[in-house]
Amino acid sequence: MGVLKQYLAACDAYGIRPWYLQADRGRETPLIAAAHWNFALAAEGRVEWNGRVFQQGKLLRDSYKATPSTKNIKIESWWERMLHVSSRQWVDYFGELARDGDFDGDMLEDQIAMYAVFEDVLRQELFDFVEAWNVHRIRLQKNRPHVVHGQPWMNYHYPDPEKACNWGIPIDRSVLSEVARPLADIDINSSLEPETKRWCSAALTEITVGSISLASLCANTSNPPRSSLARTANMPRWTPGLSIATFSP
Repeated sequence: MGVLKQYLAACDAYGIRPWYLQADRGRETPLIAAAHWNFALAAEGRVEWNGRVFQQGKLLRDSYKATPSTKNIKIESWWERMLHVSSRQWVDYFGELARDGDFDGDMLEDQIAMYAVFEDVLRQELFDFVEAWNVHRIRLQKNRPHVVHGQPWMNYHYPDPEKACNWGIPIDRSVLSEVARPLADIDINSSLEPETKRWCSAALTEITVGSISLASLCANTSNPPRSSLARTANMPRWTPGLSIATFSP
């Protein structure tokens, strides 16, 4: 449900939905397709640009298309860059933990420990990558004149009206409220229930590396010591009230 809630949160924040969505065939994409189609049915899709009028139909295929992820070349390229710059070290590190027996993905305790120790660090690293990407410069490409050059954030906020069209369509707020209501209790900012997160924070505060608590160390470094996870994972086999939130990334 996390991807759907993020999509609805973006529509809520900007007051618009995109003219057209192309997504892969993931588990959550049918939910996004349904929400997007409901927006399209509730409000007319009409855009005027450079003397032309674009009118959107009411069929699902007029506003949404599901394709294999390999067909989304630009998205796949972006994910590859993020993996190379920001995520690869973590994929390798977590794989090493599993191979060495320091993490068991089938154990709830190990899952909770992983989220408690690394979630905030990973979120910050991904946020930093997005920030860096949005200010990088897209080169002018002579053999691809249709590609808009410049910085992504500048192109988004100050587009050239001769080269870019605003394809945002105002949403019907009543439809948004109806679709978002079942997701009200889902927190996309944390993978742990609040009670569990508080318990873990208290436990991490008691664990020290030298004279520094593990909670402080994890909040200020992108490379927590290997022994930290192993020690954190040694929580009791069952602790009252501990659970992972219904949202799982």
